[in-house]
Amino acid sequence: MQSRTLPLLVLIVGLLQPLMGALAPVFGIGIPVGDANRAAMAPEQPFPPFFSIWSVIFAVYIAFGVAGLRKPERWPQVMGVPLLLAGVGNIVWLLSAQLIGIQLLNFILLSPIFLFAWWTARIAHDLRSGERSAGYYLGATASGLLAGWISAATAVSIPL
Repeated sequence: MQSRTLPLLVLIVGLLQPLMGALAPVFGIGIPVGDANRAAMAPEQPFPPFFSIWSVIFAVYIAFGVAGLRKPERWPQVMGVPLLLAGVGNIVWLLSAQLIGIQLLNFILLSPIFLFAWWTARIAHDLRSGERSAGYYLGATASGLLAGWISAATAVSIPL
């Protein structure tokens, strides 16, 4: 029987990510990420509605953790570690972007998120031929969404 510890950690990190992103806009701590980026006046910055993709990313990430708690024996543990690390990296990036606000540091902090999201996506690719579960599909989707976001965030952050 597989442990529920890793899925629980993924769930906790999944719940913490939107809370960390809400520090500035909801709790008044720091500068909202969007405001900090808009201050740079870069034409590549997307309009605020485009940031709603985060709700989908967080929901799928959280669902991946829940799937592991419900059926740990069918949950792809091997995808859990890198996706957990990508989530922790995202929390660090969110805190840095709101509280520290050094663009170069924020840009550098995107690298580990990309690495761990790519690692998870690579594992999902390798697992395609095996037995697939809801956990597999949720993990593959979460890693793909994170990898897509990181690509866009990197492209937008280069001129900053």
